[in-house]
Amino acid sequence: MSRLDRFLISPRFENKFPYLTQTAQPRPTSDHLPLLLDISDPSWGPSPFRFEAMWFQHKGSPSSILWQKLQALKDNIKKWNREELGNLNIKSQKLLQSIESLDRLEEIQQLDEAQLRQRLQDKVEYEKVNNMIESCTSTVNLFPTERSYNSILFSSMPPCSKKTHITGHL
Repeated sequence: MSRLDRFLISPRFENKFPYLTQTAQPRPTSDHLPLLLDISDPSWGPSPFRFEAMWFQHKGSPSSILWQKLQALKDNIKKWNREELGNLNIKSQKLLQSIESLDRLEEIQQLDEAQLRQRLQDKVEYEKVNNMIESCTSTVNLFPTERSYNSILFSSMPPCSKKTHITGHL
């Protein structure tokens, strides 16, 4: 681990953020170990809006017919997702293991052309899979009852269209 792959915090900072955690992230495309410094409280906000099944219990009503159609659609979408995409988290883990094993092999010996090509393909596929995972986990709550802390925070932030390197100013 190099000196760049660390955080330096004071006891005052640690007292101010009691839920502080440091996590090493996988390094499929970098020479350095990305670190995540998380200061968020694990208990965050109200639970999202959910439909109640009891709303659709009246047999023969338009709402119960809609409920049955939505259930059938849900089952079809789950089946399609399983057949077409599979488990993205498992795919991501396998690709990361492949990349890491080739990285470890490269530390021992020089990789041949096929291995270099395989690692590059794995990195590209890893990016695609992780983008799909990220898009799955960042769904929008269609029926918000009140504005959550995150929506207030991100709606007040300016768009990040320009990359700035804060470390260049230190």
